This record gives sequence, structure tokens and C-alpha cells, in this order.
Amino acid sequence: MNVLLYLEINFVGLVMLAVMLNNQHKAAGLAADQKMFNYMVITMMAMLVLDSGMWTLDGKQFPFSRDINYIVSTAYYFLNVFIPFIWLLYTLVSFNMDYFIVGKYKGLIFVPLIINTIFIVANLFTHSIFSISGQNQYTRGDWFFVPVLLAF
Repeated sequence: MNVLLYLEINFVGLVMLAVMLNNQHKAAGLAADQKMFNYMVITMMAMLVLDSGMWTLDGKQFPFSRDINYIVSTAYYFLNVFIPFIWLLYTLVSFNMDYFIVGKYKGLIFVPLIINTIFIVANLFTHSIFSISGQNQYTRGDWFFVPVLLAF
């Protein structure tokens, strides 16, 4: 698909999220659930910027382009699981289910995030989730499905 189309789609998403975040800051107080919601919106905005960066950098050759592409792609895959994590915290706080956050289930909430982080760091050495070729082209790896499953 055309890179400009992806950039346009991401830009529209960014504008919509920015408007939503601006309205939230004007209308809401500092309740815990509202803070979580705002963190989630900001994280989604960051993910759209990273996605745009991945499409823009793919195949481009300039000094450190491959390194920058690895950093952007790694951050993207981390946030891919981090957004559902924040959504879970938002839901728990919204329904006053603090015992999941501070109680004996606290560790369980972090399991997908920890597993994803381990896979993302290991990917830097194994290229099992994605790789960036010498021509700075992104390719999905055999274990690409792990972050996707963890996000679910």
C-alpha cells in the first residue's frame, strides 16, 4: 500500500485522538480512571507516530537509518501490548476493582507485559519477531504472532 496513504490514515487518527485528549483535559478532573484513559490515548498517539515512522523509514538509506528503524519498530511492538495493559488498568480502576491492582492478583496483570518485553529484547539478537535487512526493509519473523497474542 502507498506510504502516503498510511501516513494520512495515521495523521487522521492522531488528530482525532488529540481532539479527544484536549476535550478530556478541559472536561474532567484528575480521577484515577481519567488519568488511565488519558495515558491510553497518549500511548495510542505514540503508536500512530511510530507506525508512521516504520512506514517512512522502510527501505530508506541514510546514516543510521537501520538503527533508527530498529528502535522505532521495537518501541512499536512494545506499545502493541502496553495499550491493552493500560486498558485493563483503566477498566479495573473504573469498576473499583482495586484488589486486582494492589492485591494478590497484582503480579498476574503484568505477566503479558513482561513476556512481551522479554520477547522484544530477545528479538534484537534473534530476529524472531521482526528483522530489518541491510537494505533497511522490515520483515515479520516466525514468532510475529507472540506480541499479537499477548495483546489479546
